[in-house]
Amino acid sequence: MDEPDIKILKKRFGDNLKRIREIHNISQKQLAFEINKDHTTISRIERGLLTPSLITLFEIADVLNIEVEELVRI
Repeated sequence: MDEPDIKILKKRFGDNLKRIREIHNISQKQLAFEINKDHTTISRIERGLLTPSLITLFEIADVLNIEVEELVRI
C-alpha cells in the first residue's frame, strides 16, 4: 500500500471516529480524559494525522461502548 492510500485510510478512520463520538455526544476533551490522553491526540486522530495504538483503539471503543470493529469499519 502506498503513502496516499494510507493517508486516505487514516482520514476515513478519523472521520468514522468523529461521527461515532458525536453520535454519543462526547467531546474530544471528554474522550481524551477518559482514556488518559491529551485532547489534541483525539483531534490528530480524527484529522488523520495520528494512528492510534491497538490499546488506544480498545480504550476508545470501551468509552464509546462499542466494539473495536465498529471503529475500524471504514
